[in-house]
Amino acid sequence: GSHMGLKIQYYSRKPHDSAGIDFSFRMFNTGNEAIDLKDVKVRYYFKEDVSIDEMNWAVYFYSLGSEKDVQCRFYELPGKKEANKYLEITFKSGTLSPNDVMYITGEFYKNDWTKFEQRDDYSYNPADSYSDWKRMTAYISNKLVWGIEP
Repeated sequence: GSHMGLKIQYYSRKPHDSAGIDFSFRMFNTGNEAIDLKDVKVRYYFKEDVSIDEMNWAVYFYSLGSEKDVQCRFYELPGKKEANKYLEITFKSGTLSPNDVMYITGEFYKNDWTKFEQRDDYSYNPADSYSDWKRMTAYISNKLVWGIEP
């Protein structure tokens, strides 16, 4: 039968005390149906004292469209020990075919460019190469299809 699935791989070469948090990732369609990325959300979780109004984001590359087809928004995440905020990434266009992979490059930062402390960030993966990363989550039509929420 038809089955829809996504898999995220992520790593960051940035040091834990960098001014920008690199959320670049690649995402595979692990199902047997094409996925309309308008139905997809991806979340990157972190812990920081700064207000969500004092941060911004940038997308530098999107393999299935133009950078402006990607939108990001910060949300508060109350009541969780491992994270108190997340960045949610959504897509205005793009179709991910079965077995295909999508690449995105981006970062987020504080408006004053002071440094983050990423060691306590749920989604941070200080590594040198991609690995399956369950601490970022993916949703299709608001249903969790990949990862573990904090």
